[in-house]
Amino acid sequence: NIITMLQKDDVTFEQVARRKRLDRVLQLGVVGGGISVALTAARFVITSLAKAFGRKSSTMAAAMVASVLGLSLLKKALAYLVPGMAPADILAK
Repeated sequence: NIITMLQKDDVTFEQVARRKRLDRVLQLGVVGGGISVALTAARFVITSLAKAFGRKSSTMAAAMVASVLGLSLLKKALAYLVPGMAPADILAK
């Protein structure tokens, strides 16, 4: 914790700043590595599905994106289909 480190007498402000910069660089590396792994896995899945269905990778990627968007829209639309609610009822959302 930065506040705790600043309250210690044996740690200077420059040391705390250096530690914080190091933490930020390590966080960037971890997040960047995670994104890289996720993109590699997505590319593998898309190319595998494209080979299995005999389609282009771009067609499969577009179909997957359209499916995710469609399911998201359907989820939002289904939230308004409440059994027993009249059309004139006010939704407090």
